[in-house]
Amino acid sequence: MPSPDKGSPAISRRAALSSLALIALAVGVVFGASTRGDFVYDDTRQVMRNPLIQDPSLLGQALTSDVWAFKGDGSEAVSNYWRPTFTSWSVLCFRLFGLKPMGWKLGNLLLHLVACGALFAVLGRLDCSVGLRHACTLLFALHPVHVESVAWIAGAPDLLLASTLLGSLWAVSQWQESGRSGWLGLSLVLYALALGSKEVAFVCAPLFFLLLWSRSPGSDNGFLSGSRLGPRPLVLLSFPALAIGYFVARWRVLGGVSLPVPDSMLFSDLLPTLPSVLWWYLQQVLLPGHLSPSYSLRVVTTWQTPEVWLPLMAVLVAGSVLLLIARKDRFGWFALALFVLPLAPALNVGSFPAEQLVHDRYLYLPLAGFLLLVLKGAEHCSGAVRSDWFSPAASAAVLLIAASLGFSSHRAAANWMSELSLWEHAVAVDPASSFNWSQLGSARQQLGRHEEAGTAYSRALSLRETPRALYGRARSLVEGNDLEKGLVDLERLTQSSSAGAQEAYLLYQAYELLAIAQVQAARPELALAALVQARLRLPMYTAALSEKMAVVLYQVGRKPEALDVLVSAEGHARRELLPESKAVLMRLGMLYAELGRSSEARSKLEEYLAITPAGIAESIDGNRAAAQALLSRLP
Repeated sequence: MPSPDKGSPAISRRAALSSLALIALAVGVVFGASTRGDFVYDDTRQVMRNPLIQDPSLLGQALTSDVWAFKGDGSEAVSNYWRPTFTSWSVLCFRLFGLKPMGWKLGNLLLHLVACGALFAVLGRLDCSVGLRHACTLLFALHPVHVESVAWIAGAPDLLLASTLLGSLWAVSQWQESGRSGWLGLSLVLYALALGSKEVAFVCAPLFFLLLWSRSPGSDNGFLSGSRLGPRPLVLLSFPALAIGYFVARWRVLGGVSLPVPDSMLFSDLLPTLPSVLWWYLQQVLLPGHLSPSYSLRVVTTWQTPEVWLPLMAVLVAGSVLLLIARKDRFGWFALALFVLPLAPALNVGSFPAEQLVHDRYLYLPLAGFLLLVLKGAEHCSGAVRSDWFSPAASAAVLLIAASLGFSSHRAAANWMSELSLWEHAVAVDPASSFNWSQLGSARQQLGRHEEAGTAYSRALSLRETPRALYGRARSLVEGNDLEKGLVDLERLTQSSSAGAQEAYLLYQAYELLAIAQVQAARPELALAALVQARLRLPMYTAALSEKMAVVLYQVGRKPEALDVLVSAEGHARRELLPESKAVLMRLGMLYAELGRSSEARSKLEEYLAITPAGIAESIDGNRAAAQALLSRLP
């Protein structure tokens, strides 16, 4: 065997670029149609209603907050995700594309291509054949488990993680061979970006040790002593040190390791559920089918069931096979770690909602390691020798598998074109999911199909009563003019839900809808009482709730009180992140104009227009149009 310090057999730069160009063309054919889709699922909130990425003056706050901080007032974390690299990417995309989804989706496609190129480059530094290098990159590029990450704008963290982490591994191998400190610096910068892309990068620090070890000749002594291909121990420690620094910074931003996740499983159910989760991930990389944003795998509550022992035996067999392949050489250990380490955090299923234990996106980077192991095992089994290309038969088999995977990916990507198509497909895959039916109800509600939305929400509630489904059904009833039934659901929700950080925004929406319904039912005093209670429970939404109180007070002729409420909330309006919080300034401008205080009216209306973006919601656009019309009439 040639010395492993030479990596893969050399191929010309032209041949490598030609190969990557063909892979890029295949990716464009497979995933290109998805770029014509809409904002779906979390995209609507994370892009369209996220002032942290839209307002340049909030960049510092955006980079030092969790990614869902815009749902509150930024004073506390509302999610477990601090991802400054992803936030920076979102800010860049908003500057370039605004609220046009095609640009964002093209950005995801570009990141996927970068990840494929980075994988191709890393494989070029390893002891593997050129045929394996091309086959692994091609299959990785077209595999269906990537659909969620590529076609969904909010799936970008996995693309960023893979691109930066693989790039960092390539750069450190360049440093190992050349000894130039610039390559080491680049590797550390890219690893820092990987950590800021997704928390998974924290557990991937051992990959640097394994990569450098796999490329070092013979004796481990040379690896540790600082020979040409062996780094010094202190350099190896720089990557875990960077990971620890990230962990400390994340702790400070979030205020702890993690927040509790609503509707998660009991800790006692974690171990019985784990074999099913492991087996699901293995099946998904081998035979992906019926791809969906949500799957039917559920919590297993007892060991005395085939749902534990059958998957456990299958996992032990599959794991043994992968371990045997990995033991063949150092390259195998690196490949196994590339599969296991990025997937390990996803196995902590106790940190996920009970109906969302598994997701395709968690396999984005691990798939590279799995493919490396499988293809390396195929080489060993066939007795193939290192050569520039696979045999014609092997090449034909790879191309056939790639075509099949690409066809499946192309079909699955079509489901992500619109909110309705996505969740209609999801309930077809898992009709027993309350979450899926709630999401379908929301998609129908957005289209004004209130009765159908109510049916979907009722189905969700029949499966599992959740605050999301209860609020959704109430909204469909209120907007469908069935006020009394809607009020029953809203009263139930506002009286039973806690105001915890992750539930607060939903509770705010419930109070807002409750006030609207009470006004429509000609009970403004009850609407005011609900809003007063909401302000006490949800101080992070003081301005947004005050604006609604002022509207109700104005409608019942209590204009001085309305003005007092607005004035008292003016400071909150500037601090709060919800776009509707800024409406306090618009209402102040309108009241000042009515009172003949034209200069003050103009000041507030102009400030409102300056800090409120257009195009994020019909209600916001309506407010902006009213403010502009009033400004044009002011003396």
